[in-house]
Amino acid sequence: MHSAVVISIGNELLNGYTLNSNLKDISQELTFIGYTVRRGLVVRDDPSEISWALSVGMENELVVTTGGLGPTFDDITSSSVAAHLGLGYVENKGARELLEVWYASINERLTEDRLKMAMMPEGATAVINKEGAAPGILLRHGDTKILSLPGVPREALAMLKSVRDSISVPDVVNMERIYTIDGGMESRIAPVIRKAMKQLSGKVYIKSHPEESEAGKPGITLQITSSGPDSGTVQKNLDDAQKILRELLLEMGHVMLLT
Repeated sequence: MHSAVVISIGNELLNGYTLNSNLKDISQELTFIGYTVRRGLVVRDDPSEISWALSVGMENELVVTTGGLGPTFDDITSSSVAAHLGLGYVENKGARELLEVWYASINERLTEDRLKMAMMPEGATAVINKEGAAPGILLRHGDTKILSLPGVPREALAMLKSVRDSISVPDVVNMERIYTIDGGMESRIAPVIRKAMKQLSGKVYIKSHPEESEAGKPGITLQITSSGPDSGTVQKNLDDAQKILRELLLEMGHVMLLT
């Protein structure tokens, strides 16, 4: 199993000011490039808290952090990563060049506060941020890759997608299909899901999500995921799951529709 941990950093996430949409978006992206996201951790802008989260994360193949890469006094992710790993905290040439280009493009000076965003753990690679100023950080420490991204969701997701080739799990394809079941109650559908998963012998994972229609009637969304060495194998797993579930649900008088 290829495992990952997502660490969300920022006081604003814990005092309720900002919704943590990054955890959802990043976890979904990591799942589709072959990882099992084992944990999502949220910590304050505090070096000891960040260090604790990194200790947990470093047991996995990939750690993705979001937040704390800006020009302000409390943007301490980069320095905290360096300190936790015992690495030097130095100006990154690639990051400085990215900042020079960004601020020149908006006719702004590269001030001392802005240069703070060029400081990175020694040996890191700067990740271009096409949606904003702060470069991301990519480095390997032992068997773990660490990717640090800004907290702005638009920037974080775009940057994650830009380094997919560098962090993707080789020879793993992950796909999902979403279905709806009108009028179904989760407690009534549960035995069907259990029976289908048993027949499919672990080739798929089926998750039910209770919903409510506009008319206030109960309904179910089924999320079916599968992983395999190639797209053909995964597609067959999903096709088999669809066939088995449809037959079992029709016996109960329910219709399953692909969304």
